[in-house]
Amino acid sequence: MAKTLVIAPSGKNLVYSDVEVSHLVENLHPDRLLQGRFSLSELIRSLDSLESVDYIFFIGHANAQGLELSDEFLDNAQVIRLFKKLDPKLIFLNSCDTLTLAVNLYSEIPGVTIIGTRTEVIDQSALLTGLHFAEALAR
Repeated sequence: MAKTLVIAPSGKNLVYSDVEVSHLVENLHPDRLLQGRFSLSELIRSLDSLESVDYIFFIGHANAQGLELSDEFLDNAQVIRLFKKLDPKLIFLNSCDTLTLAVNLYSEIPGVTIIGTRTEVIDQSALLTGLHFAEALAR
């Protein structure tokens, strides 16, 4: 079974994130789940304890500069540094405006597949995309 990491920080207006996380857990049985409130240092410690993963899922807010945690911000350079060492095969960024990050990750991690977005994403659309993708990947 593929080693899966799910990162889902709590945040303002993340109405469907818990539903999506539950569905990911049910379908993909992640090896590591970071959900709710956690600090950047907790995230770094958790990722440093992993050797590698096959899939990384990020569910939360983002913008062209990086990913939002509950109370902190992870800029694109930090994301690349943290994710690159995990050597994933697939990164799914279910967030708004992740094109810049996706392109940079793709150029830094050989052979990776990245799914990201160009613009804002409606919450219900993000949820449905995440649900269907997890089901398809599990098959």
